Amino acid sequence: MDNYFGMKISDFLERYEGRLRNQGSALDIGCANGAESLYLASLGLNVTGIDIMLPDNLPSSLNIHWLKEDILKFDFPKNKFNVIVAFNVLQFLDLKNRNIILDNISQALSPGGLIFIKSFTQKAPVSSDEKEMGPFLENELLDWGKKQNLHILEYQEKEIESSVLPISDYTHGIVFFAAEKSREQNMMM
Repeated sequence: MDNYFGMKISDFLERYEGRLRNQGSALDIGCANGAESLYLASLGLNVTGIDIMLPDNLPSSLNIHWLKEDILKFDFPKNKFNVIVAFNVLQFLDLKNRNIILDNISQALSPGGLIFIKSFTQKAPVSSDEKEMGPFLENELLDWGKKQNLHILEYQEKEIESSVLPISDYTHGIVFFAAEKSREQNMMM
């Protein structure tokens, strides 16, 4: 896959390429520079990429609609998206709003749809100001997925080494979550 804007597509998402191809519509929450949105569009999906701080230089595409909007104000349509991606965004919300967004994601995912979340866990270094923010506790996202009756395709929590100046080397706690909404859930709602 091409390296858009100097950002590599997550191999976590690429592992599901066969299941993602031509799936209809996708929502990329916190799309940042648009790397995942462009990747999903290249697989034949109609993508909505949303971020509060979209760059001005995003490419125009017939099958990507860029929204510069706060996800807390976004009207999540029910059962609309076949694929939802939320990478590196949920940890920046306070716990109350993070949980609201998770519920909105579940409602917006169509039956048979796929959801992909990558976020910090509590094992990530956080300042005292960030304690009420959204890094996930151990198994918290897994438990949420089970409560939503999602079929868990992949769940892993791991620590990765990072080095960002002016901070020295440190360890990040990361959670990777992939799940599918059952086709029967439409009947239950």
